Amino acid sequence: MMTKKDFKELANMCAEIDGANAGVREYVIDFLCKFCYRNNNRFDEDRFREWVKRKVNGKSTKGLG
Repeated sequence: MMTKKDFKELANMCAEIDGANAGVREYVIDFLCKFCYRNNNRFDEDRFREWVKRKVNGKSTKGLG
């Protein structure tokens, strides 16, 4: 089963997708959200998306994890 640590790492990888490829990033996020939920039904998609958004915008992720 995937853990919060795994989810954070996946979110960090999503945030590293080049901004010019925002559509690709969104596609990957959608896919990973479904995958993560199937692996752990406690997965929080909103928190995952917020983590990626903050990382992309260079903001702190404090309070999310």
